[in-house]
Amino acid sequence: MDLKKLGHRVLVALFGIPIIVFLVLKGGWALVLLVLIINLLAQYEFYKLAELKQMLPLKILGLIGTILLTISVYQFGADQPWIIIALVMAIFYAVLLVELFRNNGSATLNISATAWGIFYPGFFFSFHILLRELPNSLN
Repeated sequence: MDLKKLGHRVLVALFGIPIIVFLVLKGGWALVLLVLIINLLAQYEFYKLAELKQMLPLKILGLIGTILLTISVYQFGADQPWIIIALVMAIFYAVLLVELFRNNGSATLNISATAWGIFYPGFFFSFHILLRELPNSLN
């Protein structure tokens, strides 16, 4: 094993794990920022993989959708879930509308890659915020 790589891994473990634990325990906007960064990195990686399979996702619209979803899950998640449902539908209709006039590659594959890129990492991982903040919303 390369000692340089091992050194990097140890440094990440020494500094990264305590920061993540602190942000999870702190909750609030600090946790939202952590989840948002993880969501955007995972979504970007998903879009890169989709492009390797000849799909052309709408990356900018997808990333904006993930940002809006993550923030709205924190703001309205437990109290007003209908806002999240309306936002999901609006994002999906925006993807459909843009792809209607885009005419670049297979529209079905592009819509699928964009939508799944939003919902798979972004929407599902945002529920960590709800799990952490649920006791606060019950008070």
